[in-house]
Amino acid sequence: VLGAAGRFGVEEYSAQGAIVLNYTERTDGEFVRTILVQKMRGHRHVFGWREAEITEEGFVVYPNKKVSTL
Repeated sequence: VLGAAGRFGVEEYSAQGAIVLNYTERTDGEFVRTILVQKMRGHRHVFGWREAEITEEGFVVYPNKKVSTL
């Protein structure tokens, strides 16, 4: 069905997982990096935007820090 594959077309449909990275303004006016796991076949995951940051150790996701946006 044409158009049913999603925002990125057949690539998203055939992929095992899809994540979205963003830079979001919180309700307090601060900008933070955020991540959304849109799909992850065969694995349970938490839905919703979560705070993340890039550190010297790598990319860190804070699963308990749900981001409230404007």
